[in-house]
Amino acid sequence: MIGEGSHGTIVFEGKHEVRPVAMKRLLKNCDDDGHKEYQNLCLSDEHSNIVRLYGVEEDKDFVYLALEHCTCSLNDLIQMQFLDAPTTKGDQAMEVNSQYKVHLQSMMGTLPEVKLWEDNGYRRYPSPTLWLWKLMRDVVSGLVHLHELKMIH
Repeated sequence: MIGEGSHGTIVFEGKHEVRPVAMKRLLKNCDDDGHKEYQNLCLSDEHSNIVRLYGVEEDKDFVYLALEHCTCSLNDLIQMQFLDAPTTKGDQAMEVNSQYKVHLQSMMGTLPEVKLWEDNGYRRYPSPTLWLWKLMRDVVSGLVHLHELKMIH
């Protein structure tokens, strides 16, 4: 199990056709939440900062959504930026426990390097703070897209 949400929602690791997915299982109910979520994901699927929907199935009790399996969580992305950052005596950076640190380091090689700009043909890599600004911009861009579709998240 990857996670769980409200109203009995559970997310499992799975496969859809040949790709790894996050399989979200939603209880069928009178509010029809599973079908609403499916419709919302179909509408928002064209935006690069929204999780991809690969398929949907259902049985008498549940709706199953096959979603893009993300490499890590938003919190993991943020924490990775500070793993090797130098700290000063007054720094309020959160301490990362050693087991979580190993987990984060194992994911670092699977993520693309973030390049915010190119200058005169030479690539310059941003500081963790600039990288976090890009991450925040991407999150807000996805939320703006959802709001333009009259969805609240």
